[in-house]
Amino acid sequence: MKDTTFKVKIIRIANLYFGIKSSAIAKVRELKPAEGQKLPLSEAECKKHNLIYGSDFFGLPATRSGSLIVEFSTKELNSAMIVDGAYEEQDCKPELYKPELYKPGSYDVESYEKGPPIFGSVEGTAGTVPVIDIDAFYSRLDTVSQRRTALFDAVAEVRRHNVQNVEVAAADAARQKQHQAGRTRRKTRVLNWLLGVVSSVKTRVALFLILLVAASMVGIMSFENGINTAFENLWDSFWYSIVTITTVGYGDKTPITFGGKIVGLLLMGMGVIVMAAVTGQIASFLVEQQMRRREGLLKLKNLQNHFIICGWRRELDRVIEGILAVNPQYSVNDMVLINNVGHDAMQPILQNPQFQGIQYINGDYIEEETLRRANINKAARVIILADYAQNYSQQEVDSRTVMAVLTIESLTKHVYVAAELLDDKFEKYLKLANCDEIILSREYSKMILANASSASGVSHVLQDLLSPRHGQGLEIRAVPDWLIDEPFGKLIDFYNATYGSICIGLLENTGNFYQRKREALNDAQMTPDISKLVENLRTVKELVPNKPVINPGREYTIRKNSKAIVIELGPRTAA
Repeated sequence: MKDTTFKVKIIRIANLYFGIKSSAIAKVRELKPAEGQKLPLSEAECKKHNLIYGSDFFGLPATRSGSLIVEFSTKELNSAMIVDGAYEEQDCKPELYKPELYKPGSYDVESYEKGPPIFGSVEGTAGTVPVIDIDAFYSRLDTVSQRRTALFDAVAEVRRHNVQNVEVAAADAARQKQHQAGRTRRKTRVLNWLLGVVSSVKTRVALFLILLVAASMVGIMSFENGINTAFENLWDSFWYSIVTITTVGYGDKTPITFGGKIVGLLLMGMGVIVMAAVTGQIASFLVEQQMRRREGLLKLKNLQNHFIICGWRRELDRVIEGILAVNPQYSVNDMVLINNVGHDAMQPILQNPQFQGIQYINGDYIEEETLRRANINKAARVIILADYAQNYSQQEVDSRTVMAVLTIESLTKHVYVAAELLDDKFEKYLKLANCDEIILSREYSKMILANASSASGVSHVLQDLLSPRHGQGLEIRAVPDWLIDEPFGKLIDFYNATYGSICIGLLENTGNFYQRKREALNDAQMTPDISKLVENLRTVKELVPNKPVINPGREYTIRKNSKAIVIELGPRTAA
């Protein structure tokens, strides 16, 4: 096959590089401009020599200050273009070159128009540049916009591979930079840790103690070894050093040489100083921990399955007593209080012997950091009280309750959350947040007052039923597994015969509501019937947490995740 390699010069116009066959470039001095005329040429001089500037040919912002002329022509036309400059010359064997279309004397318009205006590409100091057929650009592309688009497409095509390589290299460089930054951060953390350790008083005391023991061992062995039978090896000297430094002084080993006694005296003096420092550090640590505990600044990392009470009110101690009374599975050590009322207001509770061991977190319970300090992820239950720690309005109190529930649900979905509201218009927001239990305290008070107005004595009934005395009054009891999917009448008979209690209804969808919805959704999708599936999904959507069903009838089927509503009979008193 005939060699099609030819010379290509890389030229530039408006900072855009591309290749032109060397035979198509002529030097400016061959133009023979008018006497006294120099570059840049005037418009009249350009027309005289049939010159076109880059901005006229490609639509690029070139100026009339080029140093070379690019010639291009057809049989009908012959023209030239001034370019900024020409650079190195390269050998080119274009990938798209068709020799039969460009042989001298074999020009054919139809074949020529089918030929490519882009031969290929060459590598130079300016990078990869396209090699263009300037005559094809001139004759086949009539408008400036067509030529500019074709040139840009050519540049983009030949540089695509390089751009991809650059992107890959940039990504690799970014990863390496990120990795290096990570290593630097780790090194910085290690160095800061080491500096912190070395600069701490505890470390200095420990190092001093180690050096003191080592020096005393060497000193004792130097003076007493071979003379005093009490010091025959390093263990003997180590034992003596520790006993002397700690000021215990058993007297089982004593130096007899003058040098040994001097070492012993030094150990005694330094031992008093060292032990004072150690004792001071231990006492300081214990006092600091006690102060942080009293101020509510500790992180409860090891607490699990605990009960968190968010908010504050004046009768908080009575609320805690009631919670402990109806939840015998929790002790005082399992209770965690979160509020921002301040250390002074919490002292009556924290110093109450009845609540000895209760945990306190000082902070705003609507903030994630405060809840994390209480180890919210490992908690079993959370109750959010209407907060009177600050001078909040009623709307602000309920808004904080809603925000707290949303924050808790974003941190963990496995804790049971009960929240108190003052205004029932916020109830819909708690339902959307999947709050497990909503307490409308003021609405309950209104209902009790309304019923009391009828002189029915219902307030006394509710007081006895809801009195926080475990084992007496209204209770929520577990349903035995063997009674699930059985008639409600069997549950009535079971509690009456076994405990002497009266079962008055069921509480359905108990426990964590998020888990109940997931279970219900899984059960709803088990059917292959589309119509049944749609009905099941609608039922899941309408699921209500802790739904009470009072006296449903003996034939009512007990569902999974239900509990019994029971009236426990307390001890009878003589009339």
